[in-house]
Amino acid sequence: MDVLDAEDEMIPIDVLKFSNFSYETPPTKSSTDKKEYAVIKLNNGLTALLISDQSDLGGASQDYDGDEEVDDDDNSEDEETEFNYDAEDEESESFNESYNDTESISHSESSIGVSVLEDDSSYENEKLGMSACAVCVDVGSFNDPEDMPGLAHLLEHVIGAGSRIHPAEEKFGSLVHELGGSFFSATRCECATYYFDCLKDNIQFFLDRFSKHLISPVLDHDTIEEEIENIKYEFQSSVWSNNHVNRKLIMCSTANKTNPAHKIVNGNKIINQNISRESLLRQLCEFWKKNYSAHRITLAIQSKHALKTLEMWVEKYFFDIPCNNLPAEVFPPCETPFKTEEFCKLYTVEPFEDEHLLQISWVLPSVVKLYKSKPLHYIRWLVVQECSGSLLAFLRMKNWASKVTCNDPRSTVDFNSIYSIFSIKITLTHTGLDHLEDACCVIFTYIKFLRESIPVSWIFNEIKTVADILFTHSTETWPLLNVKNLAENMRLYPSTDYLQGEHIFSEYGSDLISQLLELMKPNKANIMITSLNKSENVPLDHVESLLGKKYHKSDYNSEFEIEDHTAKEYFCLPNANPFIANDFSIWMPLKMRVFQKVVRQEIYAALTCGYDYSLSFDENGFEIFLYGFNDKLILLLESVLECVKKSGSISDLISDEEFEEFFESAISKTDLENKPFKLCYQMIQKVIFTPSWSYFDKLSVDKTDEPLTRSHLDSFAKTFLQTSTLKCFINGNISKEQAMLMMTKT
Repeated sequence: MDVLDAEDEMIPIDVLKFSNFSYETPPTKSSTDKKEYAVIKLNNGLTALLISDQSDLGGASQDYDGDEEVDDDDNSEDEETEFNYDAEDEESESFNESYNDTESISHSESSIGVSVLEDDSSYENEKLGMSACAVCVDVGSFNDPEDMPGLAHLLEHVIGAGSRIHPAEEKFGSLVHELGGSFFSATRCECATYYFDCLKDNIQFFLDRFSKHLISPVLDHDTIEEEIENIKYEFQSSVWSNNHVNRKLIMCSTANKTNPAHKIVNGNKIINQNISRESLLRQLCEFWKKNYSAHRITLAIQSKHALKTLEMWVEKYFFDIPCNNLPAEVFPPCETPFKTEEFCKLYTVEPFEDEHLLQISWVLPSVVKLYKSKPLHYIRWLVVQECSGSLLAFLRMKNWASKVTCNDPRSTVDFNSIYSIFSIKITLTHTGLDHLEDACCVIFTYIKFLRESIPVSWIFNEIKTVADILFTHSTETWPLLNVKNLAENMRLYPSTDYLQGEHIFSEYGSDLISQLLELMKPNKANIMITSLNKSENVPLDHVESLLGKKYHKSDYNSEFEIEDHTAKEYFCLPNANPFIANDFSIWMPLKMRVFQKVVRQEIYAALTCGYDYSLSFDENGFEIFLYGFNDKLILLLESVLECVKKSGSISDLISDEEFEEFFESAISKTDLENKPFKLCYQMIQKVIFTPSWSYFDKLSVDKTDEPLTRSHLDSFAKTFLQTSTLKCFINGNISKEQAMLMMTKT
């Protein structure tokens, strides 16, 4: 017998007889979000966020398919999480980017959280329609026993390896991949996350199979040995072997014994030490029984199925996860999480891949619970500014740096319940490398300038306004990333804030901002320089224990703390952002072929509040793509065109030193050496298209009798603009008259 619910959806009568879960307050969503949400808590303690995305179904409800039985004889089972080794630095380059950051996806992230899934447009259309599920367990590397560092990471692998209920089936990750989906897992400092996506019709099948991994994992000698071999391979991969992870590990090596971060640097001992098989199996079983309890698990599911269907599946498949009701281990804030005498030094680090990166870090109190005020976001927002008067603008003016970023607020090794580490990362030029001490002085001077100039409420209000805009008008996120982030957020926020917790700025904590800046003094900083040039000139007398890279540590010169008076006079707070939109009724893209030099400094304010641009070039010219709210798009267009006019005189825009940097970058072969397919592609282009210039053609320019100089570039720029024609394509909800008005601005 079937019945009709309040929305006239046909559902089986047994679904109405739920008694194994209760409803929690649903999350607050944006006014433009068409998805439906529900939060349920099973009687075993597991909390689940259910997301029904039927926005492209015209509001029609899905047929109820909850009675479909899963064929237990079908192939299944969890494999080693899928390999995806595109490791990148986890950085937050601007307010906008930090709020729309694509988070790390890897075979196993570990507590460092090192891998970043890049925004690959080839995935976009296909992946947005997928169903996805994420399970987050409230246990991570901080929970490792002292004598068993890496146990949480090993258990993550074992959980993903299979279940006793389907022991002979094909492994889960392999099956998901074969059927068009993907499966990943990550062990972080305070949690472990498993997440997968699949075609809509397969989601029930995979929910059933993966739930068995949590209910009855395969904990035996053979599985453990197999996963230890996989972890060994993982440590040898680019997920771990990169400069970003190396810096993290060196910093963690300065942790006090009261700080569980010290366990991270010993994360491979469990696979390299001669631990008896019986002892390891016994401790792994005890660790699983203690920590993988239902009341410490959060789950997020997104699919095009109706909410009631998702409710029934969660109850049906996850209710049998055991619950021991034991309290989770608490990691209270620590006053001295790192050894001051070890942390506050200058580290010169041997790089995996050559770069010139200066990183200055401070240990600060934990801010995890301060999500409504986000005091470090306030400071970060100012540090990464690129407009005139900013830190980066001054360093660029000196030709000492090309980029300023801060560490990612999602990194749990930097931001957790015990402490915070706030890092400023400077990508130095060759000239900047020669002025390392001066660059440090400029950074410390800027922090002092902030201490004396802020907090001011109008900046907080502007950040809040931008955050509200981005939350309300955010574009659709890949469901896999969405459920992963939400499952982890569920540990941190009440159910009403699951969606908006990262975007809330409801409490202006001026005192908190001032207190944090007071702690960011030069004598409390950790300074790291990662550069082949620097490391070759100092004795590398220490070795990082996990990855084996060498480094040198020393007391940094007191001259680093000297205030740079020229920089202090240059620094100023940014002006109010003129690009913040008030009318959000129209979104519109704009394309045009023009010539342009760097415009980022001029339009940086627009990038922080929902606007974006891209720049590409080929043999036919330049293409600039502008995107954002129509309310201020014409102002953005005017700003860009003003930059185009300025670009007719290169001499006014770049110095001789900058020209040398640009020229060296243009003929650099590093990328071709790392990715030979790019060289092959260039040679194919040269054969097929005319004209086309390969790397070798560019390199030969410097070997002619008359090397390329800035005057040649200046002459070319003027000629190029004089002979160029402008073509503009305007697309969106806009009239011909409005389009013609915009064209008059060109």
